[in-house]
Amino acid sequence: MSPEERQNLFDHVVSDHRGSLVGVCRAYAGPVWEDLLQEVFLQIWKGLPQFEGQSELSTWAYRVAINTGLMWRRAYARRQKSLSLADHSIEPPSGNHTDVRVLLDRFIETLDGGKRALLAMQLEGLSIEQMSEVLEVPQGTIRVRLHRLSQQVNAWMGEQS
Repeated sequence: MSPEERQNLFDHVVSDHRGSLVGVCRAYAGPVWEDLLQEVFLQIWKGLPQFEGQSELSTWAYRVAINTGLMWRRAYARRQKSLSLADHSIEPPSGNHTDVRVLLDRFIETLDGGKRALLAMQLEGLSIEQMSEVLEVPQGTIRVRLHRLSQQVNAWMGEQS
C-alpha cells in the first residue's frame, strides 16, 4: 500500500465513520472518550497496511475500535486497582427531569465488553448482518443477544426511575 493510499483510506475512515467510532469510544471510556478515540485512530493508522479488504473498511475500523476499547477498559481497571481509588459512581440526576443519556451511560458502565460492543453497535444503527460480521458470530446469536440486552436495559431503566 502506497503512502497516498494509506492516507486516503485513513481520511475516509475519519470523515465517514467518525460518528460510529465516537459511539464505541463513549461506550468504553465514558467522559474520557476523546482519549480513547485518539488511540483508536492511532491503531487504525498502524493497521491500515495490513487491511486486506476482506471486509468493508467500516466493519474493519469498527472492529479495531472495539478491540482498542476492550484493551482500554482492561488497562483502566488495572490502573484503578493499582491506585486503590474510592468508588466515584455517578448519581442519577435529581429533580423531575431524568437525563436519559446519563442513565444510559451509567447502564453501559455495568456491562461487560461484549455487551458494550453490541449496545454501541445497536445505538449506532448497524444492521444485524454488520454486527454479526464485526463480532464474528452468527446472525441468530446477535438476535438473541439483542433481545436479552433489550430486556436488561428495560429492567435496569425501570429500576432507575
